[in-house]
Amino acid sequence: MSIVDRIKREEGKIGIISHFDPDGDAIGSVLGMYNFLKKYKPNVEAVLKDDIPYLFQFLPGVEEIKKTPSNYYDLLLLLDVSDITRTGFDNLNFGTLARIDHHKTGTNYGDFDYINETAPSTTALIVDILKEYDEEGITKEVAEPLYAGLLTDTGGFKYGRDFKKSFETALYLSGKGIDCQEIAQKIFLRKRLEVFKLLSLALNTLTVVEDKIAYIVLRKEFFEMTGTDSQDAQSFVTYPLSVDDVAVGIKFTEADDNFWKVSLRGKNRVDLAAIAEEFGGGGHINAAGLRMKGDEETVINTVVSRILKEFE
Repeated sequence: MSIVDRIKREEGKIGIISHFDPDGDAIGSVLGMYNFLKKYKPNVEAVLKDDIPYLFQFLPGVEEIKKTPSNYYDLLLLLDVSDITRTGFDNLNFGTLARIDHHKTGTNYGDFDYINETAPSTTALIVDILKEYDEEGITKEVAEPLYAGLLTDTGGFKYGRDFKKSFETALYLSGKGIDCQEIAQKIFLRKRLEVFKLLSLALNTLTVVEDKIAYIVLRKEFFEMTGTDSQDAQSFVTYPLSVDDVAVGIKFTEADDNFWKVSLRGKNRVDLAAIAEEFGGGGHINAAGLRMKGDEETVINTVVSRILKEFE
């Protein structure tokens, strides 16, 4: 039985959940699937642990996303999640669990998992699933968040392993009544002044190591000084990656005392997913992440030293 048949068969409660600190692909996946299924299933809900970043609050259905899961789901769909622990929720109760994802690393949960690591985004996989389910149900309200996820996870079509699939999916969604230019402008050209103040502080920490690695540091005090939070800095890792000749860009974000979130981006020189997995994280070859305890200097030295070994 395919995942499409399994979803069609479900008559009970369906939960749609993605990872904490949701990015565009996580939000787009959850909303695209939710906006589609609610027309067919009377008992479906979308859940994300953390707030929706400002840039994505224009997407249809965002106000219907819940922050607390129900006590039980007959079918739980994990979207853009490498492992159930990354939802941020403990003790999720369900009958059947299915993972739809494009991460290289992660846990497989059963026969209904739908995983393709070469896909440009999880939203691209969801487009294929929904087309098989009922293509007529892919309305503008469904297509818009799916396109937003594709657009952001490819970095505006700069990243990915299957550009043919990226552009084919974008072309398909553009035919569903969405305004591709408006979506791009709302995501990439709509930043609050406070975010630029945060970026200024972050760029003052920009450090280049052996012309191979560049990193920035986002300390808690930076967020307090500017009235921002870590979600405002999701795209900042592109700045160290943009340094000429650098192969790996890193963003170190202080989440709590002695606790750091580390974002890794690359240019096809290092398997960042494998490195992140060594520290309990995961992701893709050129885009991965992990969390680490320790003081700032120790965390930075640990990660940078490990990546430098790949160039020996």
